[in-house]
Amino acid sequence: AVVQCHKSVPIGKALQADGVPLVVYLRNVEFHELGGDLRELHSALYIANSDFTARTYRQEFGIEAVVI
Repeated sequence: AVVQCHKSVPIGKALQADGVPLVVYLRNVEFHELGGDLRELHSALYIANSDFTARTYRQEFGIEAVVI
């Protein structure tokens, strides 16, 4: 499943609990919209809409995102 923006963390956690593979699409840097800490999504893969977005999430959360 692909989740993005609003409430990505709680939605992602629910999907992971059911064994659904997860991709988080990072397309803005409004961290408050995530609904939690992305580091809680242990098996998630990340994609981002720009180098800026990917770099900002790397700095804030220590995660790597593929820029698409």
